[in-house]
Amino acid sequence: MKLKSQYDFEKVYAELDNYRKQHDGSLIISIDNAALARIVDSLISCDIEDLARKRWSHLLKELEAFKEEHGHIHVPVTRPTLGDWVREQLNNYKLHLQNLPNPLTKKRAKLLADIGVDEVARKMIKGEDDIGDISDKKRGKDKRGTRKFKSRSR
Repeated sequence: MKLKSQYDFEKVYAELDNYRKQHDGSLIISIDNAALARIVDSLISCDIEDLARKRWSHLLKELEAFKEEHGHIHVPVTRPTLGDWVREQLNNYKLHLQNLPNPLTKKRAKLLADIGVDEVARKMIKGEDDIGDISDKKRGKDKRGTRKFKSRSR
């Protein structure tokens, strides 16, 4: 099955997620669902885990470059791929700090801490920073989506 669009991917992902939920987290697909089994086999054969590792490393490098240029890790909505990834990593790191289950390895947690994720995640836990609001802050809006105006007096 060749995917023709993002919609196809979303459909296949939803189908796989549904199957996993119905089978106690397992993606061992029975023979009577041949199309879904072929998709899982294709993902395995293309070494999806290696691709995911490469993507993670690439986005970390992008974040390092962003921080070098801007002095912070609050990625604006104009960079949705990086911004979504940063929000995901911050949420994972927050779970890591709280000793809750999370997908971060010790190595990745250290790499994220080295770039400044630790500080922002600790603020999130204290309620001092809400990474979900970053896109609105960058657009000059408050938490309710109301436009904020900066004072011109200095």
